[in-house]
Amino acid sequence: DPEVQTSTIRVMPIPKTVTVPVYLQLKRSVALRNEVINAKYANVPKSAMDHYGKGLELSKAEKNEEAIAEFRIALGSHPAFAPCHSEIGKIQLKAGRLDEAVNSFRVAIKVDPENFDAHLNLGIALLNAKKFDEAEPELVTAAYLDRSAVTPHYYLGILFVMKDDLDIARKAFETAKDLKGGKSLPSLHKYLGRIYMAKNMKKEAIDELETYIKLMPKAQDVERIRKDISDLKSKQN
Repeated sequence: DPEVQTSTIRVMPIPKTVTVPVYLQLKRSVALRNEVINAKYANVPKSAMDHYGKGLELSKAEKNEEAIAEFRIALGSHPAFAPCHSEIGKIQLKAGRLDEAVNSFRVAIKVDPENFDAHLNLGIALLNAKKFDEAEPELVTAAYLDRSAVTPHYYLGILFVMKDDLDIARKAFETAKDLKGGKSLPSLHKYLGRIYMAKNMKKEAIDELETYIKLMPKAQDVERIRKDISDLKSKQN
């Protein structure tokens, strides 16, 4: 399940300002499946792999500092073990330590330039730091490295909303929606609904906002969304 960032980003589609939550999709990279990691990192010492595994377990249990310690022990015997750098970066990102996270992801990319996880989360970290021009190529690279991944397109959509380029944001969100798993992201539907509202695409906006409510019936903004839907329907008549 997606992790939720504690802060919110203010999105300014025409004609009004809307506050929407940003969900950090800190999922394990496909490249970290056991059979792949055994092949790609065949030269990693067993002790490093063991500490990496312990780190993952501790991170899942929210024992973050202990997890970082395990990842660093693994790196002590194999500094080029990119997944450890990336996992440390994820913990730092979730804690809001953006500069540290950016550095960790950059190190992961330096030792493994095709690490999807590191490019994706570096893009997310830079997006949170509002360094949009730096975030964009990282998210584009992640989308290239895994053509089936929803999250790079999703965050590119957020990036272009922040840059007030709703046309490109719309394309990114629609691409994410069409990929497997994309339709299940609640906030994606809310973003698209707001963009369609700004574009005066009433039917499309209603469909997306109703989908958001269906997926998030207990969300804090449900009543406001219901009112928006009601207003849109009244303008259709």
